[in-house]
Amino acid sequence: MRIAARMAAKKNIPIVLDLVGVGVSRFRMDFVMSLLDEVHVDVIKGNLSEVKAVMEHGRGLLTSRKTV
Repeated sequence: MRIAARMAAKKNIPIVLDLVGVGVSRFRMDFVMSLLDEVHVDVIKGNLSEVKAVMEHGRGLLTSRKTV
């Protein structure tokens, strides 16, 4: 997945990150955090608890982004 994200970014293909189960395991949270540090994500998809878990982990995902 990391390689696919890098290739998409290189080719200017929009990246959609779905936060499924991010709050369930440390592995998922660590992966999401490292991916957000490595590539620009165009759309972040998730329910309230998933987005909240990522935000509480120390990243202000929605501070400068348009939310729907």
